[in-house]
Amino acid sequence: MVRKPALHKPAARPKARGTPPGRNLRLAGVGSEAVERATGKGWDEWLRVLDRAGAKTMTHKEIAPAA
Repeated sequence: MVRKPALHKPAARPKARGTPPGRNLRLAGVGSEAVERATGKGWDEWLRVLDRAGAKTMTHKEIAPAA
């Protein structure tokens, strides 16, 4: 099985810790405010959740499987 690159590169992504509240991060062209409206969580919260789940070593398909 060929492993696809991870969804994001850890070095290129902003750190979740220390991100000022209300800062509108943009990842993959999507702002934190839009993500929060759609999911109830902004990018800073999602990055913490994904880090705890080990997403740095997962493919996008493994992170967001089809429903």
